[in-house]
Amino acid sequence: MSKFVIVSINPEDIPKNVPASAKLKVYLVTDNLYKGTFHYREGSLNEGSRNVQTGYITCAVYKNKKDYLSEIERRRKVYSKKDFNNLYAVEVSGFFAWIQAEMAIRHVLTYKHNFKEIFDGSPFAKSLEIKK
Repeated sequence: MSKFVIVSINPEDIPKNVPASAKLKVYLVTDNLYKGTFHYREGSLNEGSRNVQTGYITCAVYKNKKDYLSEIERRRKVYSKKDFNNLYAVEVSGFFAWIQAEMAIRHVLTYKHNFKEIFDGSPFAKSLEIKK
């Protein structure tokens, strides 16, 4: 079952220095909107450890291509050019929407932002072109 996902990442929200042990967690925000963040622990024995949450990534999942294309056109009119350039389109396959959102986020981070230590979502995700 194929769905279309629009992933939005602001350049200042791209996580930096994320350890390989970090976990990507995806949360449902509204009906079709998901938020992804990286969670990990840092610190030392003397200072103690703390939980760190970094990288706020949003994505919207659409069931068909018509809804996806109409949302792209709506965002093209409403968003500034800078914000519109931070959108990435991904076609994903699978059964659960939150897993599809996670695969889309992983795909964008791997192929658009050069993350090396995470699973890239293949073969469940492939990039689509948004005409800027």
